Amino acid sequence: MATTKKRPSPPSPKGSQTRTVDYLKPYARLRTVLDALDIAVLRHYWDGETAADKNRRAAELEGLIRPVIDQLRKKGIAEECPAGLNNCGGCCVPYRCPRIE
Repeated sequence: MATTKKRPSPPSPKGSQTRTVDYLKPYARLRTVLDALDIAVLRHYWDGETAADKNRRAAELEGLIRPVIDQLRKKGIAEECPAGLNNCGGCCVPYRCPRIE
C-alpha cells in the first residue's frame, strides 16, 4: 500500500500570534481584578452584623460601583445590553431581574 508523505503546515504569521498575546495578558489581568472586586464586595457585605448593617453596606457598595458602570455607558461601551443580557436597573446581567417583594 502506497502512502504519501504529509507536508508540514506553513507556520502561522508571527503578527497574528503577537496580537493574540498582546490582548490576552491584559484581559487575564482584568478578569483577575474583576474577580477580586466581586469577592471583596461580597465579603464586605456579608461581614455586616445586622440586616440594617448589610443594607447600609449594600447601598454604600452600589454607590461606589454604579459610577463605573455609568462612566462606561457614557463612553458608549455599554449603551445597551448586548443580545442575551437583560437590563436590570441599568445593569446588564445574564439572568432575569430578581423579583423582590
